[in-house]
Amino acid sequence: MHSYPFRWGVSVFGISSGFGSKKSLQNAVRPIRGIRKLYAILLLAGCTGFSQAAVLVHEFYLPMPEAQIRQAYGLIETNLSNTLDSAFSVVVTGDGTVVYYDQWEDGYETDMSHPTQSTTQIWGDGNNANGIAPGFTNDPVGLPAGTVLTLRNLVPLPRNPSTLLFDARDRIAATKALVVSRFAWPTTPGRCAHWSPLVPGWRWYPVRRSTASPSVAPS
Repeated sequence: MHSYPFRWGVSVFGISSGFGSKKSLQNAVRPIRGIRKLYAILLLAGCTGFSQAAVLVHEFYLPMPEAQIRQAYGLIETNLSNTLDSAFSVVVTGDGTVVYYDQWEDGYETDMSHPTQSTTQIWGDGNNANGIAPGFTNDPVGLPAGTVLTLRNLVPLPRNPSTLLFDARDRIAATKALVVSRFAWPTTPGRCAHWSPLVPGWRWYPVRRSTASPSVAPS
């Protein structure tokens, strides 16, 4: 073994090429390389986990069940149909928004940020397999600010839970703030005004009441 002078009085030692010394060095370095590889794998796994965990900042239970809307119309109209033209307008307020849509028909998700039900849609994560944002051909990577998602369909009454529709009691959450409005009317006699802006779910129905079937806002 040879010693080479270094600045500040420190010596650097080199290992001679004597018998067995190279093999001993390789044996010493091998465990260190293994530890580095394991650390890299764990770090990559941790980063992947963090990227999949969405932080949801806005949440709603969509109110005004169609049966109650029809009942209200019955106070001012007669000969109403049992089918309602029902819609929700969802406006995205910030670039890069991801929206989660949970159907009430098969029960609510336990954790909206980690959905497990195949019926729950995710809009804005760039994955067509788990849902395409309404109005888009392919799901974008992040919904841009100003995007309007129109959730509109005909809802026949009485409601059959085996049919998935955009309707009251569905649950919606997003990584950035949303502005949501609601309108609906019986298909007969036709279109008339029944519109209402919605406020976040924490004011309509606490998020922890995920098993509830919200109907009208509490007083």
